Formats: sequence, structure tokens, C-alpha cells
Amino acid sequence: MIILLSPDFSEYLNYARKLLESFVENFQILYGSYLISHNIHGLTHICDDYINFGPLDQCSTFPFENYMGTLKRMLRKPDKPLEQIINRYNEMASIPCNTEKKDFYFSGLHNKGPLLDSAAINSQFTTYKCNRFTLKTHIEADSYVLTKDNNIVKVFNIIQSGNENEAIIICTQFINPFPLFKKPIESTYLNIYVVNKLNDKLILFNIKDIKKKFVFSPLVKI
Repeated sequence: MIILLSPDFSEYLNYARKLLESFVENFQILYGSYLISHNIHGLTHICDDYINFGPLDQCSTFPFENYMGTLKRMLRKPDKPLEQIINRYNEMASIPCNTEKKDFYFSGLHNKGPLLDSAAINSQFTTYKCNRFTLKTHIEADSYVLTKDNNIVKVFNIIQSGNENEAIIICTQFINPFPLFKKPIESTYLNIYVVNKLNDKLILFNIKDIKKKFVFSPLVKI
């Protein structure tokens, strides 16, 4: 599923297909034939969906399902639900609004550092938000990223450079990350790592150097 949901692992598509076919073939052995359903059979076709539509999130119906909550909040009574939704939609559409949207936002202005002499500083912030991810230095879960050079770093400060259209992150890098597992495929190929020690040296990256945001979780040994 990591392979099929990501736009970065298309070279592993045939491998994902083999894994899914193996899972479906062995499903009844693992869980019993009485649990086999069309959903299980559907797993054999989702690689074709990837080929036709791209990563699965691009053809998922989850956005429509999530919007059901918005539609339900427009209803005040069980009678004539369609008319109610149309009336509420027309009311919202008639309200003038500012449609200009920025590509990114800063928030949480502060002056606590840390800083590097080499960084051209305008202002410091705790939060950076764009359409791809949100970074928050004050929230542990939102402060880990992978750079385009495959450096795993923790963000300690976000600064707006002298050029107000650029953001720079000040961070430290994890030392010697290693794979979580090596079978059926080495986890580092899927950007899954085990890390345990941060370098003490502060370094900086342009926000454009970030490849993706990381989920960081304690590793429980069994």
C-alpha cells in the first residue's frame, strides 16, 4: 500500500502486484475461505488502477465520503434534504470572499532561536504551512523531515530569509539511520528508517530541499 499510495515508488509497481497476488492466494489459508469477499478480489486490480489513474489517492472516493459530513451539517430537518443543501450552497456562494491564496504561510512569530550566522534572517516562526505539509517546531510529531539528499533531520527553527518568498529550516541530522526490516524489501527503499541519535551540529536547509515529512514513532522491541 505504501508503494501504491506514493508517487515516488512507481518502479516497484510490479513487485507490489506480486505481493498482492500472493496475499490473495494465501488469504483463505490465513483467515478462512468464509471471509473471502469482493474486496479481497479487488486487491488484484488496484495495480491497474495505479497505471490508469496514478497513485491511489488520486482515484480514491475518500474526499467524497469526507464531504458527506459537510453536507449533513447543512441539513436542519429530515424533510426535503436536497432543497436544503441547494439553499445553503447558494447562500454560501453569494457571500463575497477573498479568493487569493498564498502558496505557504508562516505563523507563531518568536525570537528564541536557535540561529546560524550564515542564515539571512527576516523573522523566526514556529510553524510553516504549505499545500504539501505543515512543520511545527513546538510539536514533536510535526518536526521531522527527509531532505532530497536523504538526510533525516529534526527541525528546531523556521526562519523567513531576507527574500520574503523563501523559508529556511534550522535543524540537526540523525546519525547512521538503518533499515527497520530487510524482507520482503529493504525498508529504506520505501523511506522507512530506524534512527536513534541526533548530531549536535546545527545545519540549515532551504524549504525547497525537503522531500517529504516523516512520521516519527518510538520503536518497541519484542
